[in-house]
Amino acid sequence: MKEVLAGGAIAIFASFVTTVLTNFFENKRLKVELAQKEKDLLIVKAEELYLQVSVWEKSIDIVNMNHLRGMKGELSVKQVLELCIKTDEELKPQPDRMNMLIAIYIPQLTASYNYVDAKRHEIVKYWFLYRKNPENFNSLEQFNIAWDDFSNAMNEFKKQIATIPNVLFRGK
Repeated sequence: MKEVLAGGAIAIFASFVTTVLTNFFENKRLKVELAQKEKDLLIVKAEELYLQVSVWEKSIDIVNMNHLRGMKGELSVKQVLELCIKTDEELKPQPDRMNMLIAIYIPQLTASYNYVDAKRHEIVKYWFLYRKNPENFNSLEQFNIAWDDFSNAMNEFKKQIATIPNVLFRGK
């Protein structure tokens, strides 16, 4: 009888150890799987952000080019505004979507995005100066400098977005 009880106890203990080990390794596997899914999602969101930023940049560049043409006397203010509306309708930039992607998925880019947006605001200032008094607009050089600053900031921002997959997979 003692042998049967000892054998039963050993079987119960072995079953318990097997269950514990199975749960331990299954939990470990699920954690690895979850971490990989989180990386995959972040890469997808970084790619989406990069595309959104590219559309936003293209929109701003086209609007800048139209304002530049107006500042040089090639277009009237009305023509510049009509082209701005057309650009927005065709490209449909989504700055709110960019902000959402950054806020939810990649908050470490917030400061860089804010810097790019501040550079954009510098350009917009010249748009309004031109629109307000096109005949006496004399800030073309400052406008071009502001546009260059924006372009440089945007290029750095896009590089940061593009490095996200490298950081995730190489831990850099």
